[in-house]
Amino acid sequence: MAIKVKGLLDKLQWFATGSLFVALGLAGKTFAQPIKAPVSAPDHAAGVQKAAEVTEAITQKMGKITNSRPKVLKFYADWCVACKQFSPIMETAKAQYEDRIDFQYIDIDDPANKILVEKFAVTNLPTTIYLDKDGEEVGEMIGFVDKSKVDWGVNMLVMDSQQASAGQADGKM
Repeated sequence: MAIKVKGLLDKLQWFATGSLFVALGLAGKTFAQPIKAPVSAPDHAAGVQKAAEVTEAITQKMGKITNSRPKVLKFYADWCVACKQFSPIMETAKAQYEDRIDFQYIDIDDPANKILVEKFAVTNLPTTIYLDKDGEEVGEMIGFVDKSKVDWGVNMLVMDSQQASAGQADGKM
C-alpha cells in the first residue's frame, strides 16, 4: 500500500510541477545553461581593474564618513513620503546632538551614493544607520520611527563615544 501511495504522490508532484510550468509559460523550455568558456586574460585583468576601482570608490566614500566622531546616516529619497515625514525628527536630533555626532543625509537616487547604498544594504526607506567613531555599524532603524527611538540610537552613540574616550584616558595614565 505504501508503494502505491508513494507512486501517487510522485504523479501528483509531477502533475503540479507540469501545471506550474504550463501556467508560467515554461512548458517545453530548456533550462540547461551553456558551458562558458574560461575567462581570458584581458577579461580577468578588466575584472581585477573594476574590483580595484570599486574598492577605491568605497574607500573614498567611507573616508568622507569615517572620522573620530560617531555618525548617523539617514538614507532617503526625494519621492519618499515617509522620508519627508521623518526629516523634522532627524533635524531636531541633529540640532540637539550636532556638537557630538555627525549627521549625514544620503540620497539613494544620487549615483554617487550607490556604493554606500550597496555597502549598507539599504532596501527600505527611510533607513537610519548608526556608526561608531571607527565607522563600524552599531545600529540600524528602518522606516519611520518616532523621536524617542532616534534619541535612543543617538544616546547609544554618545555613551559609546564617552566610554571610548574614558578608556583612552585610563590607558594613557
